[in-house]
Amino acid sequence: MGFALVSFTLGRLLPVDNLALAFWSHALLLGVGCTILGWLLPVRGGVQRVDWWAGVRVLTGQRSYRGFIVTVVLFGFAMSSYLTFLSLHMLNLGGNATHLGLMWLAMGAIEVPIMYFGARSIERYGYRRILQLSLMGFAVGWTVMAFVPSPLTLILNVLWIGACFSCYWVSVVNYAEQSAPPGLSATTQAIIGAAQGGLGWSLGAVAAGYMWDAASATTLFLVAAGAVALAAISFWWSNRPVQTVRTVASAPAIPQG
Repeated sequence: MGFALVSFTLGRLLPVDNLALAFWSHALLLGVGCTILGWLLPVRGGVQRVDWWAGVRVLTGQRSYRGFIVTVVLFGFAMSSYLTFLSLHMLNLGGNATHLGLMWLAMGAIEVPIMYFGARSIERYGYRRILQLSLMGFAVGWTVMAFVPSPLTLILNVLWIGACFSCYWVSVVNYAEQSAPPGLSATTQAIIGAAQGGLGWSLGAVAAGYMWDAASATTLFLVAAGAVALAAISFWWSNRPVQTVRTVASAPAIPQG
């Protein structure tokens, strides 16, 4: 809700000839928000000391979790490409400041009800299935975005991407929670942030910059669609059931007669 409201209102109030105010506003809002959370959030100490390295070894020893990390890195790569150049893509299509505000408002607004009611969907369909479907939805959305002809169609497509992100994020957080060894639930969330928002995001931003300069927006969004399609394949492959092969010893021949 905060993302949607600030994107629309503050973007219209700030003068374009003094963008430094945007950074000062960001610092002020972040400082106030963190201060309030620091006073209001309950602090709970750990019940027992946890062997952090042993827990990480348990996580990395699981095929499903290794595939999950590859999935979020690829997703971070694609998401970074998308968000870094989304506004420029809107302007290239003939959009203006109002279109930009509406676009970011739409992206944030669609996420509110989906994230709010996400727990019910997870209980009904399972977070693995929702995560897989959301990744496939991203691939479709970014493929369509590579060929949208106007600002309005881009905004409609952003609504689809926002809905996919809501489903993805709710599922990812729950997947990490369920995969965590006892006492390491916060660590698994931090690993997601490092893999997706750190490694994947930085690689995607650099690659997207080269693609934007050397190729076109169409190429950029098609590459993003391809990366998230690989993420969907990685998640499916690492979470597929393992078939156990049983060997049956041959019975001794029964003499005849």
